[in-house]
Amino acid sequence: MRCSQCRSGTPVRRPEASRSLRAGYAALRYCALQVLQLACGLLLFPSLVAAEAPAGEGWSSIEVESLIIYYRDDDAGLAQAIADIGPSTVDYVSVATGTPIPERVDVILVRDAASFASLQPAAPPSWAVGTAWSARGEIYLRTGLPHIGPDPIQKTFVHELCHIMVGRLFAQGRPPRWLQEGVAMLFAGEMRPSDQAALVRAAVGGSLLPLQDIARTWPKNAGLAHLAYLQSVDFVAYLFRLEEGALASLIERLAAGQELDAAVRAATSRSLAELEADWRRRLSIWHALVPLLGGPSAFWGLAVGVFLLATWKRRRQKQAQMAAFEQRELAALQRPEQGDSMD
Repeated sequence: MRCSQCRSGTPVRRPEASRSLRAGYAALRYCALQVLQLACGLLLFPSLVAAEAPAGEGWSSIEVESLIIYYRDDDAGLAQAIADIGPSTVDYVSVATGTPIPERVDVILVRDAASFASLQPAAPPSWAVGTAWSARGEIYLRTGLPHIGPDPIQKTFVHELCHIMVGRLFAQGRPPRWLQEGVAMLFAGEMRPSDQAALVRAAVGGSLLPLQDIARTWPKNAGLAHLAYLQSVDFVAYLFRLEEGALASLIERLAAGQELDAAVRAATSRSLAELEADWRRRLSIWHALVPLLGGPSAFWGLAVGVFLLATWKRRRQKQAQMAAFEQRELAALQRPEQGDSMD
């Protein structure tokens, strides 16, 4: 064993007893640090450790396998709809993402904004329809909105459930934001034909965001944030279809602490840059039209085609205008030279 601080390069052997003592001290310090961190967490953030079911008059509940759904009378139908799809959804997300089935998840249905905010450990954004608290195993769904029906509420439930199941794997840190949001949107079925058209427009216009830019941070601009969501779900869908188990393997490796690039290569045998380049190439007119033209969303497929054709025509027109301009400039430069030669 060579001492790294010995300049002469002479081998230096440390006594075994000294090494064991240092290892013992290191282990003791580590354990003490873990205990201290846990104690601080219990003292400073008690609400993140123990969840409490809604209390008070008027609350009812449905318990189905690992889900307990709390609701008031006005939301009895929505509660039953979630209970009907809940267990199978948990099983499917678990298999597809490689995440364990949670022992318990509380789903709280709330109609008014005040209760939606007051029941949670912290106030949610004013525009939020659903929230998930992974450590507590709680999902809050706001139901009292005029444009929200059973189907959107069910999709929001699946979205937040994915956040809990994937988020619980990451005891330290968080998964890449595009992976976290992409998984939730994919299994909730939140990608609409109009979203696909918007994504193709961004690809044609060269305005797609690099995945590395939306791994840890999220755009604050509303338009860019919407694009980040669309890119996330489409890229995660691409990974999911790439090969069986690729998405689950990636999540497992990231949760184990591997760096993103290493985890992607281990799960897919390709680098993240290679996958992103291939995914961008697939965002073409055929990628958008093939699944759309054969179904009820043919209108959006036609809209994408019309947009791309119009874009191509505009580019051709601009190229023709630039060529004509260059010819006029060249002719203007040549005329004085011809006049001088004639004199």
